[in-house]
Amino acid sequence: MKNEKPAKDKQQEEIKRLKARVAELEELEGRHERVEEELRQERDRTQRYLDVASVILLAIDKNEAVSLINRKGSEILGLGEKEILGKNWFETFIPEDVRPEARSVFRMIISGDLKPNEYVEFPVLCKNGERKNIAWYVSLLKDKNGQPAGTLSSGEDITFQKLAEKTIKDSEAKYRAFFESTGTAMAIVEEDTTISLINAEFEKFSGYTKNEIEGKISWTAIIHKDDLEKMKGFHAARRTDPGSAPRNYETHFVAKNGAVRDTFLTVTMIPGTKRSLVSLIDITERNSTSRALLESEERLKELWDNAPIAYHTLDSNGVITRVNQTESKLLGYKPEEMVGKHIFDFILPEQREKARERFQMKLTGRQFGKSENRVYIKKDGTKIYVSIDDALDRDIKGEVVGIRTTMVDMTERVKSEEDILEQKEFSAKLIQSSTTPAFVLDANHKVIIWNKACEKLTGSGDHGMVNTDLHWKAFYPQKRPLLADLIIDGKSGDADGYHMSYERSDVLAEGLHSEEWFKNLGGRERYIVFDAAPVYNTRGELIASIETMKDITEHKKAEEELEKSFKKLQITLEETVNALASTAEKRDSYTAGHQHRVMLLACAIAREMKLPQDKIDGIRVSATLHDIGKIYVPAEILNKPGKLMDLEMGLIKIHPKVGYDILKTIPFTWPVAQIVLQHHERIDGTGYPLGLSGDDILLEARIIGVADVVEAMAFHRPYRANLGMEKAIEEITARRGSYYDTLVVDACLKVLAGGNFNFE
Repeated sequence: MKNEKPAKDKQQEEIKRLKARVAELEELEGRHERVEEELRQERDRTQRYLDVASVILLAIDKNEAVSLINRKGSEILGLGEKEILGKNWFETFIPEDVRPEARSVFRMIISGDLKPNEYVEFPVLCKNGERKNIAWYVSLLKDKNGQPAGTLSSGEDITFQKLAEKTIKDSEAKYRAFFESTGTAMAIVEEDTTISLINAEFEKFSGYTKNEIEGKISWTAIIHKDDLEKMKGFHAARRTDPGSAPRNYETHFVAKNGAVRDTFLTVTMIPGTKRSLVSLIDITERNSTSRALLESEERLKELWDNAPIAYHTLDSNGVITRVNQTESKLLGYKPEEMVGKHIFDFILPEQREKARERFQMKLTGRQFGKSENRVYIKKDGTKIYVSIDDALDRDIKGEVVGIRTTMVDMTERVKSEEDILEQKEFSAKLIQSSTTPAFVLDANHKVIIWNKACEKLTGSGDHGMVNTDLHWKAFYPQKRPLLADLIIDGKSGDADGYHMSYERSDVLAEGLHSEEWFKNLGGRERYIVFDAAPVYNTRGELIASIETMKDITEHKKAEEELEKSFKKLQITLEETVNALASTAEKRDSYTAGHQHRVMLLACAIAREMKLPQDKIDGIRVSATLHDIGKIYVPAEILNKPGKLMDLEMGLIKIHPKVGYDILKTIPFTWPVAQIVLQHHERIDGTGYPLGLSGDDILLEARIIGVADVVEAMAFHRPYRANLGMEKAIEEITARRGSYYDTLVVDACLKVLAGGNFNFE
């Protein structure tokens, strides 16, 4: 009995301890349930954040498997979440051609060789096979031990943006192709007189390169000082009232090399701007021809505050409760400057009422669907175009407490669309306002532009041409292709139905050039120069061709008149030369016909040496007059039989210098006076009167020198009998390379051995 009480006390104490333990466990269980509930709520809240995002949110584990993807990602790929989770991201959703590069970026971030939050662009493959361009921000995920566990990426669909950029490039290429292919020097002049753009023809016209002139030189630097004040007045008046300054006028242009050119200017204002379009035509030759006849061209940092998308939450009154750094920076505010204020205060005033209506409708679940475009006002007062996506924000009971909004900056996209429209309008205005007649065909030979200058030249208006393939009717009675049609068809050489000759342009790449007389074009006879060139898009595809025209009728007529005048001058020159030669030979009966025979042999040698015809013509005149200086040598010396004394020989040797003095003031096309002066010079320097040697002696003089020796030895002279042709050949052969030029002697021997030459 004594032992029963202690045992009972011990048992009661143990029961008491067990009850305390049970109470403790019950309390722990309650805490565990509360923690689990909080974790569930936080998970649901995170999932809602992910699903409301308007960009792809993607988690990939170390084995490249997709461990998380939000609703936006599923929509872009066209697959359900279950169809994506667990799949190898790179093998399943990345195109094969960029897969190695994309996988390399992933592995470099996992290994630490590439810092997180890098911006990269990689496409994805959608369910329907479509390829979409995605801009990614990639961050590193770590496990509880701080070791890399995978990556978390956000991606924005930039397919439309890339398309917009490409469209702008295509439009710009089309405009520049026209500007460069007009065939006329053209420039765009700013209000401050700076030349901002020129074409290749302007470079040729001025001697300046694009780098030297665009944005650097004022037009006042290339206009002659005599015209400067007048043109400054035109420039200022044109920008006040375009009609108060002349559209066309002549001026004096100063090229880079200092040459002053007579220039015909056409200046028009580019509609809606303070810039003017100037075309320049060099009329120096025309004016010179006229005188001759009268005178004989944020990055991503973290999923919430540094996400690549702007994000805010609103309460049921539209008051901002949270805003991330991306959005606050986007609008130019600090987060604390936005939180607590109505979101409507940041929206364009004209859109606020409608935004309030939609907000109330969304709170009641009556207005949800596609993204909306809005205009927000930044802190600095400027506008920003955004695309927003809203989702209901609910509390733990599932009741609506506000709205969560993601925002994407659309300003550049909107500007791209505006730029595309502006470029198209600018290109059309530039062509229409050009004074160079031009039309543009699309790839189907349909006229898309027929400018006013073309209408004026042909007499055919654009209303009967645009959107048709009837452009040929403006030029020909029967259907036939123009150069622009040949460009589109890719034809080269002779084309069916094209009976006029044409050639490749030496100015325009892949361009064609032709010239043609028209008996009646636009009501009068005209001579037209045609130039055509292709227009490509950025992919190198032919999308159009442009053809320009230039009326050079007056220039052509002037050329014909000048040609007639030139032929008359040639006849007069021939008669004058023959008269001079005859004067010399009349004083020397023994050498009568000598100059003519020397001329015949010298010309034959020149032809054997394959010299150009112009050089042969110079030799003919020079040889005919080579002894003109002998008219100053006394006749008794010229006709003296026997050997001459030193004094008499001295008088003979001055005849080349006398001939030079007689001929030096006559404006021959060739260096006739110098040739006559040098025809007694010898290769080794032993000749006279200057003692020249080698290549210092003109080739023409070397040829006449050999012909002179051969003729002198083959015919009778007062001081000796006829030596004969054999002796003449022995002389030039023996002294070949010393007295006489080697090539000239060889050519002379071929002429004499050929059997076809005679001195008659």
